[in-house]
Amino acid sequence: MKQTIILYLSDAQSGGTEWFALRLARGLHKKGLTPRFLIAQKKGSLLPLLQKEFDVTTLTATHYQFFNLLTTLPAMVRFLQGQPSPILISGLPYLNITAAIAKLFCKGSLRLIVVEHMRLGPPLSLSCFLKQACKLALTWLYQRLADTVVCVSQTVLDDLRRLGAASHRRATLIYNPIIPSDFDTLVQQPADHPWLTDKTHPTLVAVGRLLPVKDYPTLLRALAHVRSTKPVRLLILGEGTERPALTALVNELKLQDSVCLAGERDNVFPFLKAADLFVLASTSEAFGNVLVEALACETPVVSTDCGGPREILQDGLYGTLVPVGHPQEMAQAILTALETPPNKAKLKERGLSFSVEKAVDAYTNLFQAKA
Repeated sequence: MKQTIILYLSDAQSGGTEWFALRLARGLHKKGLTPRFLIAQKKGSLLPLLQKEFDVTTLTATHYQFFNLLTTLPAMVRFLQGQPSPILISGLPYLNITAAIAKLFCKGSLRLIVVEHMRLGPPLSLSCFLKQACKLALTWLYQRLADTVVCVSQTVLDDLRRLGAASHRRATLIYNPIIPSDFDTLVQQPADHPWLTDKTHPTLVAVGRLLPVKDYPTLLRALAHVRSTKPVRLLILGEGTERPALTALVNELKLQDSVCLAGERDNVFPFLKAADLFVLASTSEAFGNVLVEALACETPVVSTDCGGPREILQDGLYGTLVPVGHPQEMAQAILTALETPPNKAKLKERGLSFSVEKAVDAYTNLFQAKA
């Protein structure tokens, strides 16, 4: 029987979850399947690209909020009931619980695959205990309504099992589809920033939305320490709510001539290839797609030890791990990495091992398995 593979997104912004879905969809299409998208909010820079390549159905949500998403349930259920043997792939907490409720209304006709892209750790303080407890309860609920729970790293799988949020029967590990088949072509495209062609000083690159979890303040403070010893520059690719605060911090640290908030790029490979070093300062990462992208580009890596990066870098074999929130330790790691020639072949081999093809094979096997 023909199956309909539906990738469910909050919006079409250029972020890790959205690129996961796009790369997976492209890989499934090459396998002869016909994936399509269901998008809660009709917005995002990737929307024209998705609409060009795939069938896209948009709903009427206006925010990524649980109760706002619930208003789209009637239209969502009607859409799903109109598809032959639908398999719905969902990957953000509020989307997951909305998809689980939709599954109840579809009365067994819908197969739900929930992808856990985020870590679920214990609350860091008493003030966030209630919020974390509610999140854990919702996670417990939608994972038991889902047919399969895909964890994007062993780190995530261990988190869920430790907290009792994942059924051993339903949970499985599939790494993200990251390196596409046209990688060699993408990496050869020009990186449109003068710092990456002018090799007067080393240029560090960071990639990711400008959000608190990415902890760019620690990276900026580390850069200030580095610059007291060595002239370097930092190029940050991404957009988000923290731009005003980060701009203010750049000014406070007097880094205006050495930091550029360069906005989003659909193809980050040329920037990573041209960089002298890639740096990730996040407080938490379930996996860390951009670390894989940097390794595939033969670019050395310094990353906080915040979950998934340790798994990708194999305990520091393929890059340097530093504690979360420690600018001085990050600064020292940056200086050491800039002075240590990398084994580029080893880095590239590790990065290329996280291919779209491997992930697509794992997902197609999942589709063919009994629900």
